[in-house]
Amino acid sequence: ASNRYFGKNVQELDKAECAAIIAITQNPSKLELFNHEEENRVRRSYILDQMLDIELTQLKARLDGKESTEYGPVEGG
Repeated sequence: ASNRYFGKNVQELDKAECAAIIAITQNPSKLELFNHEEENRVRRSYILDQMLDIELTQLKARLDGKESTEYGPVEGG
């Protein structure tokens, strides 16, 4: 998918590109990037918001000295 949609290897994708591919997996016929760009953009935005929430929750937990959150172990903690 990374090569098809972005002409890159998966390791080269940024977070927004990853979110675009993740969005497609929920409903490929409705969220496919070439034919449903706007629908994909809306879903991608939601996914990026969720990713940010996880990162902020993990950061706060790390700063508070916690070892885990509802999302799992605290990275770097």
